[in-house]
Amino acid sequence: MSNLWPRVRLSRPASELDALADAIGDKLEVAVGRRRFPAAMLEQLRPVHLPLAAWLAERAARSQWTPPIIGFSGAPGSGKTTLCHWLGTILTLGFELQCTVITLDDFYLSQLERKQLARDVHPLLRTRGVPGTHDVAALKRALAALAELPAGDAVSLPRFDKGSDDRISPSQWPAVCVRPDLVLLEGWCLGATPEKVEALVSPLNALERREDPEGVFRRHVNAQLRGPYAKLFARLEALVFLQVPSLGHSRRWRAQQEAELRAREGGTATLDDEELLRFSHFFERTCRHMLQELPGHADLTLVLDDAHRVEQVVAASEPEEPEES
Repeated sequence: MSNLWPRVRLSRPASELDALADAIGDKLEVAVGRRRFPAAMLEQLRPVHLPLAAWLAERAARSQWTPPIIGFSGAPGSGKTTLCHWLGTILTLGFELQCTVITLDDFYLSQLERKQLARDVHPLLRTRGVPGTHDVAALKRALAALAELPAGDAVSLPRFDKGSDDRISPSQWPAVCVRPDLVLLEGWCLGATPEKVEALVSPLNALERREDPEGVFRRHVNAQLRGPYAKLFARLEALVFLQVPSLGHSRRWRAQQEAELRAREGGTATLDDEELLRFSHFFERTCRHMLQELPGHADLTLVLDDAHRVEQVVAASEPEEPEES
């Protein structure tokens, strides 16, 4: 196992993981060639992703939950979605696990619901993103339905279209037809904890100074983290945190994602630089708090470098292997 990893116990020895990489490598290369994944993912297959997939498989095998849910969190642009689908492919090909990837973003409240929330609580809640703008109850129902999915039946999962800023028609929702062995749930705020009340007094950025001077918006977000979101996070079997080098990196990587989206879709449904800066201010407070709190507290922290690669894996709760004599 790579020295990027802490000395955590895996039942599969390094030699077996190497053999597994050889066995599934060609199929992963085909997936990369079809542009399902960036080519850079192959570079860290052996040192990072295969040991991580083995760790996920072992957490799933000893979980009390059905299905076990592994959360992946990190600032916008950190690469959660790509990583989860990549790991899901590895888990299917190499570990014969039925894996479902769920994105928290697909459970945003509808545009109509957020307009009502903006009228009832604070105008900033019309913008999707922060805790309080997701339908947490719907996500819990979806997870429960997956846990009880009978053979021959299906569970439809919602999809949110960021271009129209609303859910797509239920008739177009993708269906899960097999009960998953493991769910990878990715969302930028998973595992976030509420701040202390005194930390909410002073505005943090221009958005809070101009549009939330009395702190109503940020107190509401904090209350959501203390209430319904905390209950959701308690359902996670484990949490993997993608630690960005800085929030500046997060904004830059998110801008790259917007540029790629513009190239694919001809400039529609994307944010320009000014809109992206304003949008990042909605996330800044919680992201900063997560960068302070989650490293060392998440079950695994993937420390990212300037080039978006994993440079270290830090474990909080896995027992260490004994020193060899």
